[in-house]
Amino acid sequence: MYVKALHRLGAIRAIAYFSTAPLIGALLSIIILRETVTVNLVLAALFMSIGVWLHTAEKHQPEQPVYPF
Repeated sequence: MYVKALHRLGAIRAIAYFSTAPLIGALLSIIILRETVTVNLVLAALFMSIGVWLHTAEKHQPEQPVYPF
């Protein structure tokens, strides 16, 4: 799945999405294992969410090559 994501999304976006895995694991531990919610976890969730949102909301247009002639 990771290699397919690299191909379809591009390297930067794929890394951004897959880097959220530790956060998802932490959220599941809160739900399943009833771990305590800390300020660091909330801040990490906020920043990860903002980062993923910025990557998905970006409208990317490839640059057209400029030929000198």
